[in-house]
Amino acid sequence: MTRTSTVPQHICSEAEEQLRTGLDRVGIFSCIQRKRELALIFELQHTPSLTFGRLATLIAVNFSEVGSNRRKKEDKLYGFFISYLRQVAAGRRGYIDLGSILAFVTGSSQVPLFGFDDQPTIQFEYREGIPTAGTCACLFLEIMSA
Repeated sequence: MTRTSTVPQHICSEAEEQLRTGLDRVGIFSCIQRKRELALIFELQHTPSLTFGRLATLIAVNFSEVGSNRRKKEDKLYGFFISYLRQVAAGRRGYIDLGSILAFVTGSSQVPLFGFDDQPTIQFEYREGIPTAGTCACLFLEIMSA
């Protein structure tokens, strides 16, 4: 298949040309031509990079009631977690990167274009153990009884 002038330069393979043709048949390609930002859906390199700030705000935290003894322990542990994220973001944790932490919590090392179905969360557990994650996009941080 030959490319026409309406095909963006980054589309070059036959498979991509077939995709363009299919999108053109249902009218989506013309929408992409009018609204160029729609093309970002098909371009992985435009996925925003995962930063400390983005990861820290992406994960919601389920704290206990303000002023409670549990909340004081949770604030302290969450502070350690944030410190750890900063170290990872600065590259001071060896091979571990922010994508690895996100993958541990959600199963994906990148934030999907349209976000996660379930917002990633942090839950505090009051039992002995190590941090775990479940299939519910939840990071369980263990608070040891002292």
